[in-house]
Amino acid sequence: MARTAKRSDDETDGNGSQTGDMPPRAPPRLRKRQSSHRRNAGRGPAGARSGWALIWLVALGGVLGLLLYSYRTLVPRAQIVESQRKMPTPVVLEHHCKEHIGPPRVIRVTDTVWVAVGYDLANTILIKTSAGHVIVDVAMSPSKARVIRQALIEAAGNAPIHTIIYTHSHIDHVGGASGWAANATRIWATDAVTGHFFKQYGVFRKVHIEMAVAWYREVEDGGM
Repeated sequence: MARTAKRSDDETDGNGSQTGDMPPRAPPRLRKRQSSHRRNAGRGPAGARSGWALIWLVALGGVLGLLLYSYRTLVPRAQIVESQRKMPTPVVLEHHCKEHIGPPRVIRVTDTVWVAVGYDLANTILIKTSAGHVIVDVAMSPSKARVIRQALIEAAGNAPIHTIIYTHSHIDHVGGASGWAANATRIWATDAVTGHFFKQYGVFRKVHIEMAVAWYREVEDGGM
């Protein structure tokens, strides 16, 4: 019992500090720093990997954001186009021609080019060639085209209509073709003219159907 008590006295002093052969304990603050250092040293490679993963994640997000922004700003969007609109009456069209275009007239541009202005919404151009006349845009209707043809032939001289050129598919540029074309007349246009024409003027389909039904009923009733 005496030896045990003496050993206990040698190991500790009066303040409770270790003495003898036991190593001294580090202060609490130093122990915290040492333990933190051991934890960081033990998982250093894993921390570096997580840091690089975060960097790659941010970079990937930036690239995806840039691609999305480019797609939304650079790629054209399909737009809904109104397929029906109020069509002007012949009286409105005639008033528009008189007010904004002026009286009907034929203008000689060069020795081989004449332009009919004021007969319709669009001008009609006659180009005189050795093979015959080339007509650019043929007015809105055959009746309009016949009047314009007479005026241009009087100014440029009579010759076969060799070629008709459609600049685009609006009705005031293509509607009067039968007033110009003969059996040998060639018609030039882009591949898109037919599709655009029916796309623009599909509004008339309902009107045509209603007219056909009314005509059929009139025939059935003995009106014709």
